[in-house]
Amino acid sequence: MEATVNSYLLKGFAQLVAECGGDLRLIGQASGIRHDAFFTHGLAVPVRQVLAGFELAARSSGFRAFGLTLAERSSLDVVGPLWPLLNSAGTVRQMLDDLATNFHIYSDRGLASLVMVEGGAMLHYDIMAGECESQVQIVEFSLALAYREICRQVGAGSDSAIFLFRHSRPPDLTAHRRVLGPNLSFDQECNAIFLDAALLERRCRLHDGQSRESAQSQIGDLLRHRPQGMARQVELAIRIHPDLAECSIGQIGRTLGLSSRTIQRALAEEGTSFRRIFGEVRADLAHKYLAQSTLAVGQIAELLGHSDMSAFSRAFRRWRATTASCERRNARPAQADVSPNEAAGSA
Repeated sequence: MEATVNSYLLKGFAQLVAECGGDLRLIGQASGIRHDAFFTHGLAVPVRQVLAGFELAARSSGFRAFGLTLAERSSLDVVGPLWPLLNSAGTVRQMLDDLATNFHIYSDRGLASLVMVEGGAMLHYDIMAGECESQVQIVEFSLALAYREICRQVGAGSDSAIFLFRHSRPPDLTAHRRVLGPNLSFDQECNAIFLDAALLERRCRLHDGQSRESAQSQIGDLLRHRPQGMARQVELAIRIHPDLAECSIGQIGRTLGLSSRTIQRALAEEGTSFRRIFGEVRADLAHKYLAQSTLAVGQIAELLGHSDMSAFSRAFRRWRATTASCERRNARPAQADVSPNEAAGSA
């Protein structure tokens, strides 16, 4: 069954397209999104179509900050059944833990995780392999939504937050700095927000113990009917692994708190294997780095855990039936040039 998302995610999409001078009908036709989904909440829209729609809207209108601007006009209530739980959290860390742990209830193709690191935590966001050619707009939209909700809950922004993106720096950072703050890094190893320990422990203004108990009960019911698949857990663990050259099923097992045998058995029941998922993730990342970042091919090979360029070249030919250099030359730029429409769309 094709993965879908609630059309509520597209709230404000049509209006922003109009402001940018884009053509909503053409975007809908090219992406496959049915026209009424832009105006009606509660419809199931294929995830692939939504991801394509975000990218097409930015590219066709020449408005690079489309996802960020839409995030400014939206709120994290787009996560539907997760919203009551997040909205009643006691601290920022609890809210983000709830989001990452239960994200598959909202989207079984999106990947979110909260990883504790020295001095704070990293909130990671990604899309599973094979779902899209480009994810620049949806990544910026999603991380901006999460950050804006943190700011709403604590009553202020935080200059300590650091944003990391796999894709390259856009020509104009005005919108990024307005929405996300001053600390922005591109061509990185992940899509994530670093949040310091002090911010994580800040109390949420909307905390409500009674509402939280009710929300936890509802989420518990949903989890019983929508357990997180092993393939999804393994892919998420691979994507946040600090060194793909050293990534093995044993290490992923330690991350998940499971034995290698348990993981292998569960993956086999889902019709896949660790080796297959590992290869799909590396192929997906290789394509996106080549198409969306300015990293040199050698740097990409190293990030993906290849010992030398020849090993990477052989693997890339298996994945894409072409060479990495041809892929980079032929890839459509994931980031459209910013046009004068950006000023109007950002207003």
